[in-house]
Amino acid sequence: MIALKKLFSIQCQTGNNNCAIAFYNQVMKAFDNSQKMNVPVDWTEYPTKRVGFVESLSGRDRLQEALKNLGFELG
Repeated sequence: MIALKKLFSIQCQTGNNNCAIAFYNQVMKAFDNSQKMNVPVDWTEYPTKRVGFVESLSGRDRLQEALKNLGFELG
């Protein structure tokens, strides 16, 4: 892990999110390859597709309202 942090600090300047995302994708791709996994997209595409649009939340966007209607006191 320390080696990855050093490599990251060399490759990416602090605050450069695009570089950080690209670095993360490279690390995950290397892991996938080491496990002989065939992942056709970058790892950062998975959460984007999962929560990128309200429709993809499958009702989870209304969960807080539903719990409040059931009497749960939420912040």
